[in-house]
Amino acid sequence: MESLINIANLLYILTYFVQDLLRIRFLTLVGSAMLVVYFSLQPEPVMALIYWNVFFILLNIFQLARLVAQQRTGADLFGPLASRIGEEIRRLTGSLRLD
Repeated sequence: MESLINIANLLYILTYFVQDLLRIRFLTLVGSAMLVVYFSLQPEPVMALIYWNVFFILLNIFQLARLVAQQRTGADLFGPLASRIGEEIRRLTGSLRLD
């Protein structure tokens, strides 16, 4: 069981040495999936960590689809959607104070 968390973190470390963005996204996706499994199988599942990793999985799937579409068509098909999501995140977090 402990091997899941170790392999996931080794995949994250590996991403620092990979240049190809598709591979980086894929490695991060697999690492996050391993962490979801690991934290789900704990005697008391750590729900906050599970939710965050599911969010990162969905984000990486979106970015992978965006990269693949961009490589195939040469155009950023998800660009407007990604920009809109970024604007909403900035709007929602702009009022948060982190001090």
